[in-house]
Amino acid sequence: MRIVFLPVDERFCTRDYMIHMGKSFNLDIETPPIALLGQKKIPGDVDAIYTWLENTIDNDDTLILSLDTLIYGGLIPSRINRLTEQTLLKRLKRIRPFRQKAGRIYLTSTVMRIPQYNSEDEEPVYWEYFGKRLHDFTKVLAGTIKKRINDGHPFRFESYKTIIDENKSHKLLEDVPLWVIDDYFDRRIKNAGMIEKTFSLVQEGIVDYFNLTLDDNGKDSLSLIEASRHQQTVDALRINEKCAIHPGADEATLTLLSRAVCQKFNIIPPMEIQYLFEDKKDIVPPYEGDTLDQTIKNHIRAAGGRVGQSSIKLLVNNSETEEWIESPEQDIRCRNENGVEWLEKGLKTNNIMGLVDIRYPNGSDRLFVKQLLSRKRDWNRINYAAWNTPSNTIGTVVAFSILQYLAAKSYLQIDSESMERFQQIMLLEQYGYQANLREELRRQSYQRGCSIWTLLPVEKWAESFAQTKLADIQTEVEKSFNHHFNLEVFFPWHRSFEIGIRLSKQASIDI
Repeated sequence: MRIVFLPVDERFCTRDYMIHMGKSFNLDIETPPIALLGQKKIPGDVDAIYTWLENTIDNDDTLILSLDTLIYGGLIPSRINRLTEQTLLKRLKRIRPFRQKAGRIYLTSTVMRIPQYNSEDEEPVYWEYFGKRLHDFTKVLAGTIKKRINDGHPFRFESYKTIIDENKSHKLLEDVPLWVIDDYFDRRIKNAGMIEKTFSLVQEGIVDYFNLTLDDNGKDSLSLIEASRHQQTVDALRINEKCAIHPGADEATLTLLSRAVCQKFNIIPPMEIQYLFEDKKDIVPPYEGDTLDQTIKNHIRAAGGRVGQSSIKLLVNNSETEEWIESPEQDIRCRNENGVEWLEKGLKTNNIMGLVDIRYPNGSDRLFVKQLLSRKRDWNRINYAAWNTPSNTIGTVVAFSILQYLAAKSYLQIDSESMERFQQIMLLEQYGYQANLREELRRQSYQRGCSIWTLLPVEKWAESFAQTKLADIQTEVEKSFNHHFNLEVFFPWHRSFEIGIRLSKQASIDI
């Protein structure tokens, strides 16, 4: 099975995770040279990407493609682009000829996020000054639109501009230049329009499946209203079996990889969800707008599975409280011995065990991982994740668990060395770096003149610092594995938020 894969950008988590997962199951994944994908705010070369795709796609290839890269040049460019609708439609139409050669075409895209803080790091330059106010204003708009819907006036993207114009005098927008308001909402409306056009490609049969994710949203967000409107389009076009709309973003292509393999073998694996705190499964997780239970079920369906009694168990290490604590802030007061016992009991079975560690956002539950790493494990049958948002973690574990299940059923063949390399990378990143190291690196980088958004002035120091510190954690991690690797780290976007980790096989020594 050959997969032609176009990531949403060049980051390690969006590009290399997919490559590593493919290698773990001996799947042939072809992806463009990283130089074509741009760099953060610099868009990828869309024409060159299409040329690469046209020259690469062969008969019966499975395509897993980021729509944000195909039409905007990447995730961040989708939030700052100044492209005309005509240009975007022209790019969207270039997908059509792929249908003539590809076996199946899977697309993913995002509902544009609305960060609640002032920073231009991933947003238009004016977000540095007006971001928080614009975020709060979108919540006012969301309330206005909800009221209109309750009064019998259905929300349509065509009426969006009128609703915005009627609210421009709101006190939150005092001193915000009108061009800023127009620029932001014009882009938001335009992006939503491209998503609506993509649903038409699904209805026509050009696209086999469209996975639409909500990037960093909340239960009262405008993103949820837009997603609801998109769902109405899906319902009207009767393409519910070919579309998914749910929280997430960076993990979305992993979801499509799982679905593509399931559809190839015409199998819908059942998955059983087990919560550490069953009575808290209906809490809305941080950075998201749906309940945890509904979100997990949506991820399972999008990945090609279904909910039911099964030998695939999802162990969800969820929070016992609605007061979410970021992973680096956990301390001795957060200890939960019940979680340790619950984990060990689950791992004693011979099931496929997907460990969904979402007790803390942005990193691991340290006690949970220490128990996981306390002895040798069969990493061909278990997998673990705990990265940024809950849906990043959920989507990764669901996809991984389904592929491990298919391998256990002999549909796929596991490469144990690649499997252990990938799982060690995730543990080093999510447990080693995010939960244990990142805040210390930030404190020391501040003293060297950096901000939270960049390591550029001291990047060589930061790489050396992170590599030295992670080497100690690597020793802890490797005790649970059979394979040992050489460690190398880098910072994909030259900032402290995310890290890239390369593990190479240690050379054998002849005696």
